[in-house]
Amino acid sequence: MIENKWSLIIIDDAPNFLQGKSLCEILKLLSTTAKFNFVVWNHIDGSGADWLISALQIQSNKIMKIDEFLKIISDIKQIDWGDFFLFKDYPNFWRNPKGELYPYVIAQPETTVRAVDNQYFYIYTRYQEVVNVIQNHYKIESIKIGSLEELDYPE
Repeated sequence: MIENKWSLIIIDDAPNFLQGKSLCEILKLLSTTAKFNFVVWNHIDGSGADWLISALQIQSNKIMKIDEFLKIISDIKQIDWGDFFLFKDYPNFWRNPKGELYPYVIAQPETTVRAVDNQYFYIYTRYQEVVNVIQNHYKIESIKIGSLEELDYPE
């Protein structure tokens, strides 16, 4: 773990442009590497089969086992935006009040994956092992290290 510092890793997902397959691959890699077992999502926008995006929007802030979530998201055609909060243990104290700033929300999970603007993954993590595995499997657009208040949060 990186003491009191977070890493923000930005990945350009072109030419896939944030399909469900891309999200599945990155979440599988992270859950295997860092033993994340639970996911919470919100702010999802995009397109998918059988009203999948609408169903996910209705269930925002739901806590789900990551393996179950991976089965659902493979039918996403494209994610325009979305936040995926990853936890090793069940998040008993998860709080995401409406209008709260990202540093407050992102401080709760161990790692957050954000789908941004149809093209980018923004990964916020405290773990060097996550940084290392991302660097070994993806072409990195940029990496920034600092406190959560110092990192970027596109909206």
